Amino acid sequence: EPNAPSPGRGQDWRDPISAEIHAWLNDFVKAAKAHRVYAENNEMLVRFVDRAHQGLQAILHKVPELSLSVREDRLLYGKDPVHINNNREDGLPFVLYRNAFRRLTLVAGIERDEVTKLMRALVTDYSNFDYAGEDLVTTLWRLALPHLRYLTIDALSSSVVGHRSVEERADIDRI
Repeated sequence: EPNAPSPGRGQDWRDPISAEIHAWLNDFVKAAKAHRVYAENNEMLVRFVDRAHQGLQAILHKVPELSLSVREDRLLYGKDPVHINNNREDGLPFVLYRNAFRRLTLVAGIERDEVTKLMRALVTDYSNFDYAGEDLVTTLWRLALPHLRYLTIDALSSSVVGHRSVEERADIDRI
């Protein structure tokens, strides 16, 4: 991604799987952005989505849940910054952050179709008239993807959707 320092080469990861997660997130972002450009049946899009799904499957074969903490300009796996992008327009971290997401968890068993729906939701322009009254949280709630969990913050009431772990309370306190 433009403006994105690239952890990976020469990066000292605390967790050995972080390099694989970093590579997968790059593939995931590329495939998600391809949804804006290509028709659903386009061979390039199919290839990008297949690669992203296969990469995620390989990670979830090693860890049953992939939890990413969301910051304004980065996604963290534990303490490792596995995806950095300071683009405040359409960078994945900021898209999630401005929509009140603070943690995203993908669970083993996620199907290709779920990954595709997640990608589509992430790249949808909710300011478009066709999506009046919709936002990312509402869209994902309606999709009810069985292998996706997320933690969001309601800025008006400071309430948390879902159960609160020590990590989640720390995230909320930090905010």
